[in-house]
Amino acid sequence: MLKIGKVAVLTTLLLALASISVFAAADVGNHRIRERVDFAGTPIEPGLYNVQIVDGPEGAYIQLSKNGQVVAKDLAIVIPARGSVSRPQVEITRIANQEFLRIRIRHGDSWYYAYLKRT
Repeated sequence: MLKIGKVAVLTTLLLALASISVFAAADVGNHRIRERVDFAGTPIEPGLYNVQIVDGPEGAYIQLSKNGQVVAKDLAIVIPARGSVSRPQVEITRIANQEFLRIRIRHGDSWYYAYLKRT
C-alpha cells in the first residue's frame, strides 16, 4: 500500500511540473503595428506591442501585450527551420493584394506565423 502512495505522489509531482512548463513564454521584443487590425477576434489599434511566443495545450501561440496586459493571442502556425538563430527575428508586414498583415517570427529552430485581418 505504501508503494502505491509513493507512485501517486510522484505522478502528481510530475504532472504539476509538466503544467508549469506548458506556460513558458519567449519574449521576442516590442514591435509596431501600423494600422488597425483584428487579431483572433480582438480589435488591435495601431501602436507598439510586446510580442511573445507562448506555449499552450494546443501548441504555440503568438501573444500581443500592451502596458503589461495581454491584448490578444492566437494559435501560431509553426514550421521547422534549417539551423537555429540566437536572437529572434520578427517581421510584421502587409501581404500584397490581401486583407491581412503577417507576423513572422524566427525563433530558435522554428518559424512562427500568425495573421491579422486589416479593418
